[in-house]
Amino acid sequence: MNVVSSDFFAKNLQFIEGLSSEASYSALQETGPSDLQYKDGSYIICKEDRDLALHSRQSPQDQAQRQIKRWIMQHSTALENLTVIFGCAGFYHVREFLKESYGSSYLLIVDNHPAHVRTLLENQDLSDLYSKGKICFIINANPRACVFEYSELIKTIPSINISFYVQPAIYRIYQENYDLLMDLFTKATKIEGMNRGTAASFSDEWLQNSLINLAYMLKSPGVNALKDKFSHKTAIMIAAGPSLNACFD
Repeated sequence: MNVVSSDFFAKNLQFIEGLSSEASYSALQETGPSDLQYKDGSYIICKEDRDLALHSRQSPQDQAQRQIKRWIMQHSTALENLTVIFGCAGFYHVREFLKESYGSSYLLIVDNHPAHVRTLLENQDLSDLYSKGKICFIINANPRACVFEYSELIKTIPSINISFYVQPAIYRIYQENYDLLMDLFTKATKIEGMNRGTAASFSDEWLQNSLINLAYMLKSPGVNALKDKFSHKTAIMIAAGPSLNACFD
C-alpha cells in the first residue's frame, strides 16, 4: 500500500460509490472535521489530547494478518458467506480478509465515522481493492441508519450465516459505538432469520388462503373506502409480523 496525495480522493470515492448506497456516498461528502490523522506513516486517532494508534507503527499489514488468522481460528469461520467488518481503520485487515475469503463470500464494511473514511480516501491508494469485487460499504454516523441498510441488504442474500468482526484498536477507542452497532446488527440478523422461517413454514398455507379469499377480495371495497370516515378520531392500527420492529424505537 502506498500513501498518496489527496488527488486520489476522487478515484477512491468513485470506487466507494459503486459499492455503497446513495446515503453512504452522501455521508462521505458531508463530513465535518476528522479526529483521524496520518502521522509518520501511521493512522492516529486524536482523542482527549492523546494520540491513539490504529495499527502497529512498524508492520501494520503483518499485524493485521496475525489478527485475522487468529480470529478465523478462534471462530472456526471459513468465510464462505457474508462477513461484516466494523470499522475501516486503515484497510489493512480488509486486505487480509480478502486474501482469506473465497467462492461466494464477500465483505460488508460498516463504518460509523464518515469523517474517518474520508481521511483514508484522501491519504491512501485503494486501487489494489478496485478489482476484488467482493466488497460493499455502509457508512453513516447514525447507527440506526446503518442497521436499516443492513436489514435491506441481507434480504437479498441466500444465507444468513453471517460473521461479525471489529478491528481491535477501533473497538478499544469506540467501544460503546460498536457495541451498539453489533447489538443492532445481531438483532436484525435474528429477525431476518425469523422472517425466513415464518415464510418457509406458512407460505403454502398463505397461498391457499389467498386463493380462497380472492373472490371475497374482488367483491370487497378497497382501503380507499375508509378515507375521511374517521377524521379527527384516535385510531390504533394493528398488524402482524416482525416488520413492525422497524417502525418503533
